[in-house]
Amino acid sequence: MKLARTILLSLLGFLLLIFIVALFFPKTYSVQRSIVIKQPAEKLYKEISDYNDFKDWNPWSESDPTTKKIVEGQPSKSGHKYSWEGEKTGKGYMIITETKRPTMIHSKLSTLTPMESESEVYFTIEPVEGGTKVTWKNEGNLDYPIGRYLGFMVKDMLEKDFDKGLENLKQYAEKH
Repeated sequence: MKLARTILLSLLGFLLLIFIVALFFPKTYSVQRSIVIKQPAEKLYKEISDYNDFKDWNPWSESDPTTKKIVEGQPSKSGHKYSWEGEKTGKGYMIITETKRPTMIHSKLSTLTPMESESEVYFTIEPVEGGTKVTWKNEGNLDYPIGRYLGFMVKDMLEKDFDKGLENLKQYAEKH
């Protein structure tokens, strides 16, 4: 009986520690990566704000080629939607909520599986010496308590994916 009580109290203490530590972790995350592409801003705006093109250069399409992709709505306009469902990529959608031609695209990203989450996605496009700078940013909330622990991994994973995606965009834009 004494052993069972000790085990139960230890387990309870461990769970309490997990919840208390999570209080001190960040509640939000923000990931931003940039690249300079030797193409005009208008061309890059078109390729980013048209999900018919996005599906060809985003890094997740490469990771799971069997993913089912659906594009709906008018490209470059609020309501333009990209949905996906795949074994590796899970299920979700991204929908344009605001655009400023040719400098900004703002979308809402919702993942439904393997884990539900919502975040904001921003692409900014600005002419610079040597081409056009494209910045891809994603920010969102981290659920308490598990999401806050996963927040550290999210940043690392997204940075790698964004770097790969921006390099894919560069190759795609310079080829088309």
